[in-house]
Amino acid sequence: MPVTVLPYILLGFCIWSFWLGWPLKKVSIFGDKLYVSNFRKEIAVPIKEILNVRGNILTDPQRVTIYLRNETEFGSKIIFIAKYRWFASWSKHPIVNELLEMTRSQNQAGFLT
Repeated sequence: MPVTVLPYILLGFCIWSFWLGWPLKKVSIFGDKLYVSNFRKEIAVPIKEILNVRGNILTDPQRVTIYLRNETEFGSKIIFIAKYRWFASWSKHPIVNELLEMTRSQNQAGFLT
């Protein structure tokens, strides 16, 4: 391979990494709120706002997408990487079901604060 091709390969890798990593957020849960951060700013989103949660089993670690009912400062879709699980390929991450269950219980009974 000619040496002149190497900068183009590195540039392509950087663009590809930026494209995959840009939408990622840091997500944590405390009480009835979902705290979402883009590493510069943090917002609180009520768990009742969650419409759907999906995990992508084709990525390792899994990328989890949270779909919201209303638009937030970060959009109506929040993407984060779930905690890595060893030897758990081809199965949905447990956080997906936990978030869905929290949403169902919030929407059915409400949350007392």
